Amino acid sequence: MNICKRGLIVICLLFSPVFVSANGSVNEINSCLALTEFLDEKIALEVEVYSQSQIDDMRKGLNLYAYYLKHTVIKTKLLDMYAGNKVQAQLMWNLFYRQKNTFIKHLSQHYSVNKISSDYSVALRKCLVKAKPEHSQVAQPIANTLILMGK
Repeated sequence: MNICKRGLIVICLLFSPVFVSANGSVNEINSCLALTEFLDEKIALEVEVYSQSQIDDMRKGLNLYAYYLKHTVIKTKLLDMYAGNKVQAQLMWNLFYRQKNTFIKHLSQHYSVNKISSDYSVALRKCLVKAKPEHSQVAQPIANTLILMGK
């Protein structure tokens, strides 16, 4: 485990100049994707707090936003960062995928209680500032998710 953490840190340090020079927000947006997927899992367990229709609405918003982040924002930025080189962009996406899974694991350990805290909605709001969906088909459901999370 310790070797894995060190390896991940080394990889991040090696590639961080590329991220900063090309587009510093790609890492942040990948963290937002991880947060969104983590919240989707967490909300599914909140049957005592929310009705099933509220859970379904929140999960719909989170899934649409996660799809938007993954396919419209991150993958597009990676292709731009590597001048359309799909092989290099895919390699970087694979690294982001591993980072995202590690981030979700750490969130699960930190927030072990099945409760949606206000920290989640604050973090999700910050993500919406970093990567605001332009289409109402994504923007409205994620806005509804934030409203329901605040209840």
